[in-house]
Amino acid sequence: MIRQGLFYVPFILVLPRLLGVTGIYLTQPAADLLTILVCLCSIRSMKRIASANMNRTPEGG
Repeated sequence: MIRQGLFYVPFILVLPRLLGVTGIYLTQPAADLLTILVCLCSIRSMKRIASANMNRTPEGG
């Protein structure tokens, strides 16, 4: 749902104007690629936060 709302709709409006009919064909793969990149960045930051929290010592313990 996020991909459809955030990436697909803007791409379907912009890419055909830039690339013509080819832009219509490239909209879906471009939205998928951007979704994958956002997910990878999110996973990386979550791993970093999790490892930082695991290395902290509990207070009062």
